[in-house]
Amino acid sequence: MQSIHATFEAGVFRPVGPVALPEGSEVELHIVPMVAPQPNGSPEVVSIEDHISQIAAEVPEEEWDSLPADLSENLDHYIFGTSRE
Repeated sequence: MQSIHATFEAGVFRPVGPVALPEGSEVELHIVPMVAPQPNGSPEVVSIEDHISQIAAEVPEEEWDSLPADLSENLDHYIFGTSRE
């Protein structure tokens, strides 16, 4: 899955940069606002915690359940293959 930054203008999502897809490809969008609109018109940056929470909310519960119970204690083991504690 790839992430594409885009702006929403006149009812159309417009990619900020090049997109490596064949012309006419159908895609599914998962909207994660980069800035929250404010009544006074000035943008408010979305906090990293809110951004991560939005992403985590899209992960199905069965995926969270499939993670090892000792993941936090043995993260280096699962990422780098070091010995378990």
